[in-house]
Amino acid sequence: MRHFGLSRLHLRHAVKTGLACSLAYLLSALLKSDYPVWAVVSTIVVMQRTSVAESLQASLLRFSGMALGAVIGVALSLVFTHPENIWSIAVILFGLNAAGAYFFQYGSRYMLASIAATIVLLVGHFQLHHSMGEAIIFGLTLIWEIALGVGIAIVVSALIWPVRMSDTLKRDLEHQFALVADHLTGIARAYAKDSTVATSSLRELVGKLLNNRARLTAAAQNERYLYNENYDDLEARVVTVNRTVTILRILLDVLNDTDRSGHPPLMAEEAEEAASHLALAITEFGRNGSVDSPGIKSQIDKAVAMSRVAMDELCREEEKPATDLHGVMRAHSFFRLYTQLGGFYTAQAMADLHEGLSNEW
Repeated sequence: MRHFGLSRLHLRHAVKTGLACSLAYLLSALLKSDYPVWAVVSTIVVMQRTSVAESLQASLLRFSGMALGAVIGVALSLVFTHPENIWSIAVILFGLNAAGAYFFQYGSRYMLASIAATIVLLVGHFQLHHSMGEAIIFGLTLIWEIALGVGIAIVVSALIWPVRMSDTLKRDLEHQFALVADHLTGIARAYAKDSTVATSSLRELVGKLLNNRARLTAAAQNERYLYNENYDDLEARVVTVNRTVTILRILLDVLNDTDRSGHPPLMAEEAEEAASHLALAITEFGRNGSVDSPGIKSQIDKAVAMSRVAMDELCREEEKPATDLHGVMRAHSFFRLYTQLGGFYTAQAMADLHEGLSNEW
């Protein structure tokens, strides 16, 4: 549901972010902290992510990076805290931030570390922390404030309208399987009409697949300690949609084969009907993530049986004189790929896939 261009998800996230920031400030102020800004800023950074998994990832990166930077900053501020050291501090700042920018390629925590070290060093310089105790207290306060802000962000993200990445991935996979079914029927329809389909038509679908693995890994690594989720089952869906799209791409290559003799496509009606059965099974699998449904098994059995009968007929057709051999091979490729595709959605295929994935997470 949307109002004024805003979705319910974004409205809820806005409320959660505002609440987390207010809590961070109130707790920091009640604890008489001199630097509540760091708790609030840390909360804002972590709450930029909508899902629980992303919030946990951001919190780990921010805390580890800023804590490391605070320690480095304390060490440097013990030496460079006097006004006459401005040139030395300028050189140190160059080194710190150049290193942070360079090592950013290995993770954002290094950039955060250089930022924290810069803050501690400059505050130490301007506030004239002449003693080791003052510098250490400031660094520890910074670390504590960051931990407070990060902790509040995690609690709010996980307990108030939590957005589980595993749930959003399931919904996206359902949509991807529906797109697969649409493309499959579209390719079969084009075959029956003896037309072609642009290879770029699959570009959007392929683009959607690219983030599935990263999101699955993030969910498994960060949400598994908070929620009960079968990540083997979720990965089986990710692998299955990838395999299915691979078959779609091969079907598209077969469809667009331009070496034609002018004969109409062989067994076009059978190709369309078998594809429709497969599409129904794929769509249902996308909704429930299981091949145990009688509807899925029935549709797969029909598609595979039709494909095998068609391939047998095509083999007999090949033996006849004046046969369009290219057309026979083209049609045979369609039905052979249908059979292979149907094999992905059987109980045995899923059992084999789960066996291979059982120890990964």
